[in-house]
Amino acid sequence: MRNFNYFAPKDLHEVQNLLAKYPEKSFLMAGGTDLMVLMRLRQIIPKYVIDLKGAGLRYIKAMEKGLAIGATATLHDIETSPLVQERCRVLAATCSDMASYSIRHLGTLGGNLCNASPSADTAPSLIVLGAKVKMSGPKGERLIPVETMFTGPGETVLKPGEVLTEIQVPDLPPSGKVVYLKFKRNNGMDLAVVGVAVCLIMDSTGKVCQEARIALGAVAPTPIRVPAAENALKGKVLIEGLIKETGIMAKETAKPISDVRSSSDFRIALIEVLVCDALRQLKALLSEGT
Repeated sequence: MRNFNYFAPKDLHEVQNLLAKYPEKSFLMAGGTDLMVLMRLRQIIPKYVIDLKGAGLRYIKAMEKGLAIGATATLHDIETSPLVQERCRVLAATCSDMASYSIRHLGTLGGNLCNASPSADTAPSLIVLGAKVKMSGPKGERLIPVETMFTGPGETVLKPGEVLTEIQVPDLPPSGKVVYLKFKRNNGMDLAVVGVAVCLIMDSTGKVCQEARIALGAVAPTPIRVPAAENALKGKVLIEGLIKETGIMAKETAKPISDVRSSSDFRIALIEVLVCDALRQLKALLSEGT
């Protein structure tokens, strides 16, 4: 690893001043779990590393109709937060199934999103929840849906000088439920071979689907929605035949690659299985009223 200049700013204003002063070869570090690995491999050779841990972005707060999570809130903060467990159980469960215990104490929600890995676990759940990210830069703040944040593997819409500062997660209506499922090669710390998040919002009877959102991870260069499968569920009662039909439609949308973790054919088969399993779990949750 080559030498670099390290900065530990105390607030966001200082972060932005450093980015303006050192626009070339500056890298932001949240938890460092991805950045440090890339630096050791010399895939990234920064001249300046700006550590965000002391910049006041580690928080989890209730908003009027949702949650505001600071970019440097750790995965462990989120999985153990009573507020997240109460208001957004799926996000707490997603974070608890990521990496190792020690990594979850370092890794952050903002870092997981900004790393823009196609297999990032938090993205599909946040997408179906309708979450947004707040970005702060030289031209002020902007708020965009998580769904529109990614442009390719390792690439986002963040502009030079911008910092992701907050993730805003709206509350679901009482008739809404979300499930995130992933398949990994073992029961340990592996990345998702395929990740599937499904959100259903039902009518007043709890039997007819008013809105469906399905997001897939690790099956395309970015997390993707599957509109055809979502539309197939709208206005319908969740019976087994519809569940199977939706799983088939979902797998037809994806164009996964083969890599060291899986073949593309296996990923396509997994999509169908996981979407169907998620819908069955949601059906059970809705019938239990939990």
